[in-house]
Amino acid sequence: MSVCGPLDDPRSQLVELEAEICRVEALLSKLIHRRVPIKRNINRRCSLMLSLPVELCSDIFTLSCSSTGSDSPLLLGQVCSAWRKLAWSMPWLWTNIHLCSTRPREVHVQLLEEWIARSEKLPLSIHLKIRLGSPDVNMRDVTHIMDAVARCSRRWCTVNFDVPFFYPTDSYMSNLGPTNFPMLTSATIEVKHFYTPLDMFVGAPSLQSVHLVGFPRNSFELSWHNITSLRLNPTTIQQCLEVLNVAQNLVSCVFENITRSDVLDPTPVVAPNLQYLEIISFAHTPISELLDTLFLPSAIDLSFHTTGNTFPHWSFISLVVRSNCTLRHLTLNAVRLTEWQLWDCLCEVPSLVVLQIIDLQRITKDTIRVLNPLNQSMLGPQHTAPLLPFLKEFTYIGAIELDFCIVANTAHARWTGSGVMKLEKMKLETSAPAVFGPEEMAHLARLRALSEEGMGIELTTRDGAWI
Repeated sequence: MSVCGPLDDPRSQLVELEAEICRVEALLSKLIHRRVPIKRNINRRCSLMLSLPVELCSDIFTLSCSSTGSDSPLLLGQVCSAWRKLAWSMPWLWTNIHLCSTRPREVHVQLLEEWIARSEKLPLSIHLKIRLGSPDVNMRDVTHIMDAVARCSRRWCTVNFDVPFFYPTDSYMSNLGPTNFPMLTSATIEVKHFYTPLDMFVGAPSLQSVHLVGFPRNSFELSWHNITSLRLNPTTIQQCLEVLNVAQNLVSCVFENITRSDVLDPTPVVAPNLQYLEIISFAHTPISELLDTLFLPSAIDLSFHTTGNTFPHWSFISLVVRSNCTLRHLTLNAVRLTEWQLWDCLCEVPSLVVLQIIDLQRITKDTIRVLNPLNQSMLGPQHTAPLLPFLKEFTYIGAIELDFCIVANTAHARWTGSGVMKLEKMKLETSAPAVFGPEEMAHLARLRALSEEGMGIELTTRDGAWI
């Protein structure tokens, strides 16, 4: 057995070393505490921000939060205690609430409640997105988040909810009565599972803009005379007609995912104030039943994105003529119609200022050629005026092989020709490759010259952007 002397005993050395460590740690802690007030004193004396008047600092914080992300107030509070105290005392910094989570937790509830409390009594803009990305999510936390939001419903100004469900028996539903939304102006609600009719907004006196996703027909009720902007997904032809019939003050309307034709009463429907109508349908739903029934005297912007059946161009023409509207914008996206049918439609809307053609499979370079006011004879002897004389913006996105000679001639004639408005913007984007030779390079140079003169030209092929 070996015996260690007092000087080389490792146990006593360890004791001494640990004692020294404790002494140094205590000294370090004391020094750190002494450093805090010194740094604060330096911040007060040397920080340009803190030397400014409180009112000016407040304006700077407000501009910072309005131009950056939704968590800006929290970032400001991380700089120093003085910034945190100032940010925490400005309720208008906390009126925009953004919460996005796939695993809601109690910490989200606490943060949400603190954020809402700091906003005091100001109107709130709330963006809530909850996606259940894991089976072990505690549904009580989801309900608690909804409870916290529902308790301040009288201060809702703008809400955007993407949530899994609305359960009629959940506690938060008691705070969502028809009289609890005096400030609400805009509501977007998307649900994955529908369990209760949505009628809580019937008594919202200021609600004008509504976007509903996941609510089937007859599952919601609104104060229709107040609504000026509406987007529904899904919907049916009959529901579209019913909505347009009761919402007489609608200015903008989008019907998305029209699932079926179920027209019960083909009585004509007049939408006297509707200016913008967008129809999106990927099913084999005959939208002609919708177009044939409508009168849109105030329409200035129509957009169609339909891929199921052939586009009812005669119904479109009939709608425009019957409504006697002055159409300014037209977008045709992936609709099925021939080139001649497209030209027939364009001939009936000479007031067009903006035309967008996207992914039309049967369109050729002749459509770009016919837009040249010098080629009006392509439309037939009965047409003596240029096509679309007021056109200022033209967009084509598709797969045709661009002929740079045709593009340059049309652009030049639209820029300098008489009898038509000056074409200010032309965007051509194709997935086809460009074919280049000496002549094509000369026409490209003409287009670049027009761009330098002020015409907005974007020219992109499979090979990349040329202008």
